[in-house]
Amino acid sequence: MSKKVKIIIAVLVVAGLSLGSFILLKPKKDQGLVEKEISIKQAQVPKIETMLYKDPAGFSFEYPSLFEVTEVEIDDDEVFSSLELTDSSESKIIVRVSDSVYDDTDEWQEMFEEMNVISEIEKVMFSDIPAIQFMSGAPILLKTVGVESKIIYLVESEADNGGFFDQAHKQIVDSFVFDDFVYGRAGEQESEETGNDEDVVLIEEILE
Repeated sequence: MSKKVKIIIAVLVVAGLSLGSFILLKPKKDQGLVEKEISIKQAQVPKIETMLYKDPAGFSFEYPSLFEVTEVEIDDDEVFSSLELTDSSESKIIVRVSDSVYDDTDEWQEMFEEMNVISEIEKVMFSDIPAIQFMSGAPILLKTVGVESKIIYLVESEADNGGFFDQAHKQIVDSFVFDDFVYGRAGEQESEETGNDEDVVLIEEILE
């Protein structure tokens, strides 16, 4: 075999090996699309319907429909409302409104920190009431507490590191609103209307 033929054969062998390697190492387009579709499906989170709870004590809040709200009967005149939100697990979210000896949230916090260790404290709002949200206890509980006019508003649940229960807890707090009659709002409106009536009567007497 001549030298020229050997060179041609060597070149063909090298070219064949290169082509085979390219085909084997080339990414498959279909496989990439399948992986992308799977990734998108995994990222999709099903939407959970939001429910509205209205309490006779004069407040309302929103919560995920997976929960069931139960009114807990407590033989205590100082408790205006005591609720438990439960789902299929053993965990629950507590919502409670009761009398307090403290005038505001700062005073309550000072007392609580004398006997308890709290962490990750954050200032939030219960509607228009300044409140605090923090971790405390063992097992660790997520608590939101607001105090106004010697009434304490509490939401409490077992912390789950930003999971479903933490999100539901924060949804309750963020959507918490008071009815108009709470804190004398309806009384103020009635007073204004009565004042207007008195003005009308006075004008009529002057005209006579």
